[in-house]
Order: sequence, then C-alpha cells, then structure tokens
Amino acid sequence: MNNINGYIILIIGFGFLFTARGLEQRAKYEEMDKKKRIRTERLAFDLRRQAELDLELAKCKIRIPHDGNSDTNTAKVVLTAKASDNDKGDELSYEWSQTSGANVNLKPKPNEKEVFFNAVKGEYTFEVIVKDNYNDIGTETITVKVLPELNNSPDVEIQCPV
Repeated sequence: MNNINGYIILIIGFGFLFTARGLEQRAKYEEMDKKKRIRTERLAFDLRRQAELDLELAKCKIRIPHDGNSDTNTAKVVLTAKASDNDKGDELSYEWSQTSGANVNLKPKPNEKEVFFNAVKGEYTFEVIVKDNYNDIGTETITVKVLPELNNSPDVEIQCPV
C-alpha cells in the first residue's frame, strides 16, 4: 500500500510539475502575443501618422503677404497645369474644378492652362483634367493651404534719462 501511495504521490507530483510548466509556457506565449500586439498597434499608429505627415507635406503652402494693413486677409494663388502629349499635333484642353474648401472664383476661366484666385486662410483642393483630341485624359489634384499673414510684435525698450 505504501508503494502504491508513493507512486500516486509521484504521479500527482509529475502532473503538477507538467501543469505548472504548461501554465508557465502559456503565460510566456501570452506575454509574447501581448508584446507583438503592442508593436503592431504602435507600427499602425506610426504608419497612420506618417501618412498624415506626407499629406501635409504634399500641400502647396501660400502665406498671406505682410503689407502693414491688418485688414488684408487674402493671398493671390496661381495654379499652372503642365501637361504634355507624345502624339504630335494633339491639342490639349484644360478643365479646372474645385473639390473642397471655401468656394473661390477661378480666373480668367476654369478652362485655361493657368488659373488664379484670391483666397483667405484655409485649405482648398482642385483637380485639373487635361484632354487631347481623342478625349484621352490625364488628371492631377492639388491641395493649397493658405496660411495667415505673419506679423511680429514690436520690440520695446524703456530708457532712463541720466
């Protein structure tokens, strides 16, 4: 009976040992999965942030010029489409359209190669479609970010008479 009890205790001990090792391995794998998930989330965040930065860097930035008049709040923005066609003799036509931002009036006309508008601070997005004689098209989009006028504060110094 003592031998049987010893064997039972030995088997139970090995069972606990293997269970403990299994739990330890499981805890290790769970910790590795947690670290992997954190790295993946951090990488996804970094990629999203980089995409946002790339979009911001791709914007054409125009600053309202400083002219000494605080009432001035517009900048003239000129957009020029550069297009070419390898087929000799094809004429190209241009069509500008605004896709976002406060509405502006494109001058001289939206079907010119170069257009301009007066803009207040904000973001404006435009698309130009260029067609050839065969109605084959090329398109390009640009976002213009108009920045506010810069103005430095006056430097002041008080001098004491001697």
